[in-house]
Amino acid sequence: MRDWSYLPWVSVILGIWLIIAPWVLRYSGDQPATWNSVIVGIIMLLVGLYVGYYSRRPTLP
Repeated sequence: MRDWSYLPWVSVILGIWLIIAPWVLRYSGDQPATWNSVIVGIIMLLVGLYVGYYSRRPTLP
């Protein structure tokens, strides 16, 4: 069976990329695209952190 425990952290990295992408790729002047990228990035970052944290916690017997 494969270990997929790294996937939440990939979501965190992609979320960070989406947050900074408008300035790195120089499309921050397009406000709807910038807001979309930042909001989706924040959601991906938060979900990735949540899943990453709770997938590592030990389960109660």
